[in-house]
Amino acid sequence: MGKKYGEPGKSSVYESIMNYTVKSELNCPGSGMIFLRLLTGMDRQDAERTIRSRSDIVYILRERNFSSRVEQLMVESLGYLSSTSRLSIKKSSNQKSYIEVIDGYSFKVKPLLKNYIEIFDVKVLCIDGYVESVSELHHLLTTFAEKKSTCLVFTRGMSEDVLHTIKVNNDRKTFFVYPYVIPFDPENVNTIVDIAVVSGTDVVSTTKGNLISSTDIKDLGHVEDCVLSGETIRMRNSSSRNSVKIHRSSLKKTLEERPELDDILSSRMRCLSSSCIDFCIPEDVNFYSTSQQLDEGIRIISSIVSNTYSPVEVARKFLRSFLDTFQNTEVFTLEQRCLL
Repeated sequence: MGKKYGEPGKSSVYESIMNYTVKSELNCPGSGMIFLRLLTGMDRQDAERTIRSRSDIVYILRERNFSSRVEQLMVESLGYLSSTSRLSIKKSSNQKSYIEVIDGYSFKVKPLLKNYIEIFDVKVLCIDGYVESVSELHHLLTTFAEKKSTCLVFTRGMSEDVLHTIKVNNDRKTFFVYPYVIPFDPENVNTIVDIAVVSGTDVVSTTKGNLISSTDIKDLGHVEDCVLSGETIRMRNSSSRNSVKIHRSSLKKTLEERPELDDILSSRMRCLSSSCIDFCIPEDVNFYSTSQQLDEGIRIISSIVSNTYSPVEVARKFLRSFLDTFQNTEVFTLEQRCLL
């Protein structure tokens, strides 16, 4: 990738080739090298591999020449894989590599109070707005105190006065309320909607004419249990699975209609996957290379599960695009023989 040429023409062609190679590889793992072989006339007559069984996936993974540790983790994960599994990499809690399989929906949120705890039978309040005064939540907090309820509150923000009141009562064990902020930015603007779907409730929004002070505890959402850990919250709610499935289908349809939103919508759909498979690896000298290999393996498995694994087809598509763009230009025709 870092190769340099003294002549601007050669450098321009080389950079273009590398850009197309990377784009092809990101579009479908394995297609980058096929693109280069096709471009340079080293085509080995690649054909798409038909994937019918687990053994076919194992064969593809082993073709990538991963380390034995990575290969073992990837193959092991296939036993827990489902069509909606969310795969991710994280640091292990010890010096061993292992797989963690967890049932639940995961979201990135900002905690307003520090916590790391697993809680059960939890109420959920989603507010698409800023909580300015305690009076807005007073009736709900009073009910929480009476019933000794536990509640997650997701907002766009809240005043120091409101946060202080919640913290004092949490410390006194009057109730247990865990406030989180979800930023109003392109990546997170709809996270609050997704959490509401998972918990089986609606978002309280002033734009819809809702008032926080008029919200009834009966209208709040509910999750069976959740793990609060730093800026990640993982929820489990079996009663909302059908609603989440419909919601995911709607997002998928939107993605098909608006592919330019791929990054945002794909991220939302991953958060709404009920099965989470974590590849846990120790933070040792091999952490970077191991995580890179795992990332490639995850992309392969994800594309196979989503029926988009077609490296030969993708490579040919990018080759056609490259040739259509450059073959008739003066720079390409003069310099290509020096590179290809």
